[in-house]
Amino acid sequence: MADSFVFLVHRIYKNGAKKTGGADYISTYLKERGKECLSIEHPLYGSGKTKIFYSKNPMKEVGLIGSGPVRWLQEIFFNVFCVLSSKGKYFLILAVDPLNFISSYFLKKITGTPVHFHSIDYSDSRFNNFFMDKIYTWLYVFAIRNADIVTYVSIKMGEKIRELSPSFDGRVLYYLPNSPEFSRIPKCTYDEKVKNSIVYTKSFISDTEIGLLLELIKILNERVPKVRLSLVGSVSDESKNAIEQSNLSTNIILYGLVSYQKNIEIISRSMIGIGWYENKISFEKYADSLKLREYAAAGLPSVCNDKISTAFEVESKGAGYVVNNIEEMADRIITLFFDPDLFRKVQLNALNWARSMDKVKLLNELYSQNPKL
Repeated sequence: MADSFVFLVHRIYKNGAKKTGGADYISTYLKERGKECLSIEHPLYGSGKTKIFYSKNPMKEVGLIGSGPVRWLQEIFFNVFCVLSSKGKYFLILAVDPLNFISSYFLKKITGTPVHFHSIDYSDSRFNNFFMDKIYTWLYVFAIRNADIVTYVSIKMGEKIRELSPSFDGRVLYYLPNSPEFSRIPKCTYDEKVKNSIVYTKSFISDTEIGLLLELIKILNERVPKVRLSLVGSVSDESKNAIEQSNLSTNIILYGLVSYQKNIEIISRSMIGIGWYENKISFEKYADSLKLREYAAAGLPSVCNDKISTAFEVESKGAGYVVNNIEEMADRIITLFFDPDLFRKVQLNALNWARSMDKVKLLNELYSQNPKL
């Protein structure tokens, strides 16, 4: 198993569905280049079972005890035990959060395997508890100072890393956003797209978001004939009822959770991608929006509120707009609908930006230039 790597990650599950993210692109990139993967996936919330995947072997499930700190300690030692008991020789450990990095650090000391710490988020108040937040920050700083390679997903997060560790060795620090592989995202020309269509995609769409989207469609419907909103993601029964009882149900298509391929096909046929972040989750401030990057790779201008740093990158590249409220979002969408020349200009900017952030290009540069990997 010298051509194998370890992938340590915490997962979000809802209704049995697994949420994937930018770290999975790294894992896929390595597997598509002939590398075998030992993946250990712990539930981010609650006390669900830990899942273990290796190559084509059947998935194994292990029940750890409790939740919170009691479980977290078990996860650290379980990761170490699981990797060592596999008796494999791994060329890399990919750790996706500070807790999993602790396991990786022990394994590095025991086996000498280099560690790639991929920072997908950060929070100034992860637990809203002074002591727990101090421990979290210490673990995060420990991870960035002791990993062989550190990648971060947003510009704001990169700034935070340098703030937390001013003396940090920048030679091991790389910007690696949640961008997709550009060539794998289908593209439609302006004439091939469904006219007056917008898309909103998210694994789990909250009732609050549905309320805002209904308000948006109500405004658009008054000025745009046959406007259509495609909703891709899990929606509650309450939200489904709210849509059915509105006068806008004919303007909204509910797809539910679909495969990744189906998701990007729906995106590519739409004209404009929209994003709305509620900022209820403490780490959103430093996170990166895979959704906005997929929109761009499919040639969609994006319109998003100002709660996530990716939105400002979109605007700086001329690939879309940042708005403060639903009324502003409606105005931007209408402008793009009614001005084909502007639409094509923003669409081209989006494609150029997405091409420059192609995940394969970035990973090729990362792994070929670093002698530790």
